[in-house]
Amino acid sequence: MEDILSKAIVEKLDTQATQIMEMQSTVKKVSDQHHHLQHDITKVKATLNSISFPTEQIEQLTLTLSVFQKQVHQLLQTSDGHFRLIIKFWFAIAVLALGIFYTGRQWYLAHLELTDYKASDTKYRYLKLQANPQLKELLLLTDSLYRADPGMRDSVLWREQVVREQRELQQLIKIKENELMKLKEAASE
Repeated sequence: MEDILSKAIVEKLDTQATQIMEMQSTVKKVSDQHHHLQHDITKVKATLNSISFPTEQIEQLTLTLSVFQKQVHQLLQTSDGHFRLIIKFWFAIAVLALGIFYTGRQWYLAHLELTDYKASDTKYRYLKLQANPQLKELLLLTDSLYRADPGMRDSVLWREQVVREQRELQQLIKIKENELMKLKEAASE
């Protein structure tokens, strides 16, 4: 029994000894890294101490700029105020011209859109006046659909685009078929 107990104690001591050795190696690595970091910090401090700013030159530049600013200020005060007035006048003219141009452009675009709506309204009213009962029924159905779904315009515009694209594709197919037939005729000759 003592033999088993002593073996267990020896095994425990061996595992603890290996763990202690691993910890010691880890502590040594950390202390080496700490030493390297301290060495790098001293290098950075030495580099920062060696950097110097040209404070005298900066002060001279500041003084020169302040003198220049005073001279420009005096020049603007002593010259006639007409120059500033002319600049303000032309600036105001430019702003007003841009405003008038923009307003006129928007007015023209609104006129074009209103003209399109008037034309569509006239066409719609003309179709309503026709004596065809099927057409009247279709127009009444369309009116009720529009009242039920005011977003119908977007779907109609999308459908028009799809139909337009299909028509263009059909024309392109016809052109390609004609070219193919011409090539076949040229090859058979």
